[in-house]
Amino acid sequence: MAARNRVIAALVVGVAAAGHATPKPRCIVAGTWTGSGDDVAGTHWTFVLELAEHDGVVTGTFHWKTKAGAGDEHVRGRLDCEKATLVMSGSSVSGGLATADYHLTLGGDSKTMRGPWTCQSQVPCIEGQLAGTRR
Repeated sequence: MAARNRVIAALVVGVAAAGHATPKPRCIVAGTWTGSGDDVAGTHWTFVLELAEHDGVVTGTFHWKTKAGAGDEHVRGRLDCEKATLVMSGSSVSGGLATADYHLTLGGDSKTMRGPWTCQSQVPCIEGQLAGTRR
C-alpha cells in the first residue's frame, strides 16, 4: 500500500511539474448584476443586467434607469477568462437610449465588473463609466 501511494504521489508531482495540472481560469458572469454608472455629462445611471453565457459568448439585457427616464439595451459579446475581460456591444434599445460598446474588467472573484462604455454611431450618445456586482 505504501509503495502504491508513493507511485500516485510521484505521478501527481510529475503532472504538476509538466504544467498539466494547472486549471484554466474560470470566471462566471451569468446571472443578475446590479450597479451604477456616470456619463461624462454628469448623469447618474443605475442598472440591472441579466446575463447568460455559453462557451464564452455572452448575451443579455441592461435595464437602465436615471431620474429622466428608463430603457433597456440588449447586448452580446465575448468573455475572456484569461484576461478577465468582458466586451459587449448593444444591438437594440428602448426608452430613447443609444446603443453602446462595453469594455469591462472583471474582479478576481468574478463578482465585480467595471469599465467604460463608448458610443456607437448614434447621436445623441454620452460616454461614461460603470461598476457592477453580481448578485
